Amino acid sequence: MSTESGNSSPSFSTGRRWFIGFHVLLAIAAVAVILMLVNYLSLRHYTRHHVSDSEQGEFTPTTLQVLKSLTNDVRVIIYFNPEEPMYPYVSSMLKEYAALSPHIKLESVNYATEPARAAEIITQFRLGAGSRDMVLFAANDRMEFVSEGQLSDMDMSELLQGKSKEVKRKAFKGELYFTAKLLSVSSARPYNAYYLTGHKEHDPTQDSELGYKKFIDLLAASNVRTAALDLQRTKEVPADCDLLVIAGPIHEPTTEELERVESYLGSGGRLLLLMNIYTRPGWERTLAKWGIATGRDVVFDEPNMQESGTLMVENRGSHPIVQAKDRLYLFYPRSVGKMPGFATQVDSAQVTELFSTGPAGEARTDFRKDVLTPYLAPADRKGEIPLAVAVEKGGLRNVTLQRGTTRLVVVGDSHMLDNQYMSAPGNEEFARQSINWLLDRSFLLGAIGPRAFTEYQLSVSNSQMTLLRWIMLGAMPGGVFAFGLLVWLRRRR
Repeated sequence: MSTESGNSSPSFSTGRRWFIGFHVLLAIAAVAVILMLVNYLSLRHYTRHHVSDSEQGEFTPTTLQVLKSLTNDVRVIIYFNPEEPMYPYVSSMLKEYAALSPHIKLESVNYATEPARAAEIITQFRLGAGSRDMVLFAANDRMEFVSEGQLSDMDMSELLQGKSKEVKRKAFKGELYFTAKLLSVSSARPYNAYYLTGHKEHDPTQDSELGYKKFIDLLAASNVRTAALDLQRTKEVPADCDLLVIAGPIHEPTTEELERVESYLGSGGRLLLLMNIYTRPGWERTLAKWGIATGRDVVFDEPNMQESGTLMVENRGSHPIVQAKDRLYLFYPRSVGKMPGFATQVDSAQVTELFSTGPAGEARTDFRKDVLTPYLAPADRKGEIPLAVAVEKGGLRNVTLQRGTTRLVVVGDSHMLDNQYMSAPGNEEFARQSINWLLDRSFLLGAIGPRAFTEYQLSVSNSQMTLLRWIMLGAMPGGVFAFGLLVWLRRRR
């Protein structure tokens, strides 16, 4: 039996069709609600994973700790022209900072296309009229900035050797400076460092090679205020002194000055003392009380020494101050090490040698000719000669210290932190880590090093370039045209 198509009954009744449609709409609504709930939860509870096979995008534990410790909002302004080469690196990294901490309030101002907004920023933060390409950090009525020039290390080796006419950026230092500025503006109070004067020390205000302006700037970037201190006029080290810096004293200290320094250290003071080959006797007496032996010598290490007197040091100890991998540069240093047998004299003091020469080191003491060209006397030490120490001493029995644990860092060369040698990444990192350890900021002792720029170079000969040109301009478009023609012919058939 057959039935005419015109008389066939519908597959579903009208009510069933409405019922199915309602269920479809209900399912769509349910999926939409689920998606909104998932987005709502993911906005507040999420994790970030770096999928790159390198560690370029990962922050150090130090930065993560600083971001975690923020309790007040920090305003961060990217005052940049997006056309600048450094802008993508700066913007990308600071977006990561903002993603990791809700207290980072990130803004971006393009001074090239937003003149009114740029003028407002310049007025608000009292910047110079020509200021440009910087990152501003503001919180707690304090402001810090990082300029574009500070954000990268330049590789000039090939230019100086005549191999190239280009100067390349070799490392990005954004994390290093951004974390330091965050710490500076968000800290409850800045620390106070006093810079001893009156003994022909390095000038902290000069930007010449022998000046200490870069070191003072590093202190400022580390949230440490500095002031000059003349102990010949002041009866004692100020009570608010968190760190006493003595950099390259030449003239001999008076007995009263030594007593004031010893009183400061005895009450839990912190001292960074950098001597040099011209430092006259006097400080040795105070240092000996802390188990530090300083030699009247000049240390040589021929395999690692340049004709200019620069000594390259890679032999480090296990102390947190010297965990960075970059080599250190010193200028004709003198020996500074642990005094033999000192552990039996003061039980609570811990003296740790920080770095030393290689096995070919010599501590020369025969100065018949010149202080810079001494002879090696028969009794002079040979081998690994220590050049710096760190000392820590806890509270004495039945004595309450005003400042807590006493800490000292003593180095046999003051030039390693002058403006010229501070340009070396290892020296700058040593200075930074010494400051953090002396101030007992242990969470900042994790090294934040520069991130190397990754470059890829493709070398192509003239014949290979011609072949690539034919492939790009002829073969690839021709292949697409031939494939289209083949499809058209097949459909025609």
